[in-house]
Parts: sequence; structure tokens; C-alpha cells
Amino acid sequence: MNSEKTIAEVYQNGRINKVLGGNENYGASINVATRNTSVDSITYIPSSGGATVAALPTTTPTTTPTTTPTTTPTTTPTPVTPVTVVTGEIKAPTASVMNVKVLGGAITCGAGGPSIPTSAQLLFTGGTTVTETMSTAPGTTVTKNVLPNTKLSITGTSGPYCVSISANSKTSNGIQVYTMLDGSTVPNFKPFNNQKSIQTILTSASTNPLTGLPILNAQTGKVTLAKNQALFLYELGTKTKTSSAFDMQDLVILATITPTTTGGGCNNGVGNGSDGCTPGNSTAKDEKLYNISTGNLTCTPATGNPCKENATNVPAFKLPSGVTPKG
Repeated sequence: MNSEKTIAEVYQNGRINKVLGGNENYGASINVATRNTSVDSITYIPSSGGATVAALPTTTPTTTPTTTPTTTPTTTPTPVTPVTVVTGEIKAPTASVMNVKVLGGAITCGAGGPSIPTSAQLLFTGGTTVTETMSTAPGTTVTKNVLPNTKLSITGTSGPYCVSISANSKTSNGIQVYTMLDGSTVPNFKPFNNQKSIQTILTSASTNPLTGLPILNAQTGKVTLAKNQALFLYELGTKTKTSSAFDMQDLVILATITPTTTGGGCNNGVGNGSDGCTPGNSTAKDEKLYNISTGNLTCTPATGNPCKENATNVPAFKLPSGVTPKG
């Protein structure tokens, strides 16, 4: 009410239900902000002939559409052929590509001293024995194509100054070298002089391309590897396990063995075709190729291999005089 006992202003939400007198005026100020609504305006006419007043608009509530969540398909890692790892030595069951990668390492000459150089020697044994030396700078990779049944052991070496230790993954397995496969628990050694721990080195490594996951599972403390991979941890600073320098992170190496013989000439890796598999189960075509290249061979019939094209008593292929074999 104002000083004259009349209505000054009325703020009303909704509809007007009051009948106005003949000398009464109802002023309605309508400021309505709407979003996606419809407004219905109606007119109110007082019964006593007062001024026409527009009623407040009505709003129609809107329904927010529901969104059906989409499911992101998961990627299943490509199956791989397991490799045999015995006391730190890897054996390729078929013709394969061996990939050896340095993930990292840390070794110094005493607390706060200079870094001690390290290197790695890859020993391939099979039809022939080949040794290949590689740098141990993190990320360094060596890739080599090998014949069936080739074995690989890796020697880590420190020095030549301050300390000089060599440890082979086979002959020093469980002593100076730890071999880890999928699901192995990472040993919890305290790193010497606040160097990088094994866990830090593995966490810093890029995601394992074969599993799509980090190499180290931080929750379980175990490594996640494919069945054709092996991880090697080296202690190259001391041979005394009670020493604070014995931390098994002087050199960390990941080896991946990918078979190149997955069928065809070797019938899933079993046979004596041109890939050099076990006699008796390769295709006839490859029996012939094998005989042409190596000489006399008797084919043993097997499922899918009737030996119809087996070339018995075929002399071994010989290079022309004066030609030197390459490769």
C-alpha cells in the first residue's frame, strides 16, 4: 500500500485471480527469460470496466533428450608365438626376428662419481655362433634375422675403469642377471646413491607395443610382457649382494622374438621346407625347394603333404665357378 492506501505495485507469479474495482489499476511488469519455451498471452478484462491487463505468460517445460552412451571397442593384442627361455637363454622355435632394446640403466664410480661405461654383447648360437656388441644408451635397438632354433644370451659389461664386471644372462642367471617374463615381480632393490630405480626405468619406458600396456604394472609390481618377450636386469657394479651398490639396475634390456615362419612353407613351423624346419611335414613345394638347395633328402609323408613333388637324389645346388656367395 502507498500513502493513499492504494496498491502501489504488485509482483505476482502465476495467474491473477483478484477482481479489480472500478477505480483500480493493476500494472503488471513482465520480464520473462525463456529458453526453448512457448509463451501463451491471455488478456484479463476487469468486470467493472477497468483497464485491460495482460496476464503473465505461461511456459511449456521442455524435455532434455537422453543420450545413449556409446561403447568404445577394445583392441585385442595380436597373438604371438611363445618363445622358450631357459636359465637366461632365449630359443627361437622357428626362423625369427630378434629385437633387443636397451630400456635404461645407471652406474657410477662411487657416490656422486662419474658414470661407468657399459656395453652389451649379443651371443647368437645355432648353425653358426655370432657375437654382436651394442651400445647401452637408452633406446638403442639391434634387430637380427635368425634361423630356427637359434639361441640368444646377452652379456652386460662395465668398465674398463673403476670397476670391470661381465655378466651373461645364461651363465650368471640369478646371480648378476635376473630374467623376467610376463607376470614376474620386479625386485625391490634400493638404488645406489639415489640413482634411478628399476621401477623408475620401467615406468619411463614407452608403452609396450605388443600389449598396449606399460611394462610395469604399478598396482601389482609385476611386469606385463607378451609371451615372446623377456626382460633382463643386470648388476655390473659389484658382486657383493650385501653392498648398497647391488641394485640390479645398472643395465635393463628387453628382448622380443617374432617368428617369421607362421605357416605355408613350414606348416606352422613344423616341416623341412626351405625355411629349415624339422623333416616330415612341410608342403610338397617346399620339399622340392629344400632338396634343390641342400641335396638328397627323403620326404616323410604327413597330413597335407603327400610328397608328390619330393625330389629325391637331387644334387645340391652349386654356385658357378668364381662366384662368391653373399648375405
